[in-house]
Amino acid sequence: MEEKTQNNMNTDGKDSGMRIRIALALAASLILLVLLALYFSKLLERNVQSGSVLGYTMKSGDMTSRMRINLLKAVELEKSAFMAITDEESKAFADQSLMTADTVERDYQELKSLIDKERMEEEVKLLKEFGDCWKNFREIDRELLQLSVENTNIKATNLSYTGGAETIGRFERAFAQLTEIRLTAAKEARITKLAYQAVTAALMIYNLQAPHINEALDTKMDEIESVMKANEKRVRNSFNDLSRLVDDRGRTFLDAASLAFEEFMKVNSEVVRLSRINSNIKSLQLSLGRKRKVAVQCEEILDSMQEIIRARTFKATK
Repeated sequence: MEEKTQNNMNTDGKDSGMRIRIALALAASLILLVLLALYFSKLLERNVQSGSVLGYTMKSGDMTSRMRINLLKAVELEKSAFMAITDEESKAFADQSLMTADTVERDYQELKSLIDKERMEEEVKLLKEFGDCWKNFREIDRELLQLSVENTNIKATNLSYTGGAETIGRFERAFAQLTEIRLTAAKEARITKLAYQAVTAALMIYNLQAPHINEALDTKMDEIESVMKANEKRVRNSFNDLSRLVDDRGRTFLDAASLAFEEFMKVNSEVVRLSRINSNIKSLQLSLGRKRKVAVQCEEILDSMQEIIRARTFKATK
């Protein structure tokens, strides 16, 4: 009986010791949790400003990087627009360029809002410079992309090589047939001379189309058109003289030559009109001139802003 009582006392002692150890462990855990909570609270309080700067720099850095990439992408797409052969390709590239520039615009507005909120003096100054540069960029872009999709120089070239070549070919063949008619030696010589003068003058007009299409200066185009008009007059004078020399057989070929020449001159007028607009040459000059300088300036400002943001990120993470 005494042995059983002793065993019960030992068991109660063990249970009591276990409960004490558990209570102490729980108390220690609670104290640790409280200490950790206090530590992280102090840490959070101490790093609020640092965390704000870090969050700002990461977000603004991402946006600045995207703006730079899309700026360069918009420039490349714009170049593709004026280099494209067809209107469809030009318009497709122009639309893509505008959409990419719109993406830059959205990032710019968001970055401006963020920088104004954080009141980062250096970034505020640089972003104002970028805003002025970007406004200039977009104004040039609208003018440039409108010119790019018109493709007037390419259209003029195609018309010259197709309609121009076809009508001048018919003109030449009609005169070749006219000169094969047998008349008196004197008439034949006179007709051949006048036909040669007319064909030479018409070919001069045709050969001047390409220089006119490729010319950038209005004054030079004026000079080319003046030579065209002088040669047109020579052709018409030759027609007047020939009409008094040919017989009924020759008149058929002379009429065919006259019809071909009138159609050729209509083509020539359209070639000159399209060439005068000069959209491809103007867009090329604008792209390689003003647009290139403004794009470089905008990119340099973004580069400067990225350097400042990197430096601020480094400080925030120290």
